[in-house]
Amino acid sequence: MEQEPKLLFKVTLLRHEKSLYKDEDHELTPEGSERAIEIGKKLKKEGTINDEDDTYLIHSPQARAKGTLDSVAQGAGLGNKSKRSIDQLRMSDMLDFDAFMQRSDELGGEGELIAKDHYTHPMHSKGSKVIEPHEFKKKRLYRACEYLIRWFEHHPSQGDTSHVIAVSHFEIITHLINDVFGIK
Repeated sequence: MEQEPKLLFKVTLLRHEKSLYKDEDHELTPEGSERAIEIGKKLKKEGTINDEDDTYLIHSPQARAKGTLDSVAQGAGLGNKSKRSIDQLRMSDMLDFDAFMQRSDELGGEGELIAKDHYTHPMHSKGSKVIEPHEFKKKRLYRACEYLIRWFEHHPSQGDTSHVIAVSHFEIITHLINDVFGIK
């Protein structure tokens, strides 16, 4: 007898909002925080986030990811939900900080350009000595997905569905989007 497919969980994956990139912890800018609150309101209004689901909030250990998730949760009315930092969702590891800063200076210190550069510049691909190679980031991300799937297989939802809302970084999320959806 063939088993009926079942939805284990749904995931809403967000990139952190705009951060200062000049301070040590890269806290969100006021604009970034406001935009994240609006995203939370929009996700609630359109039904992506609803009260029937068991909702789990996870984020990268970086302050800008946690701040984004805090603000999204606030906007969606989930402000009192506990949040968990997941190391596998962290940004790329810096192998040569001085070389990374030199490359960042070449890009004018612009956070968006730096994030895109992590994914597109050949110096960051296989065998990189500056930043964690793409293959390591992908392996880490997919390992986290594997753990998530196994966890939900053994902990069925008490509501309609389990819903994971996760905030990570551009250079991590792009691999998932490219591999799963073929979007560059």
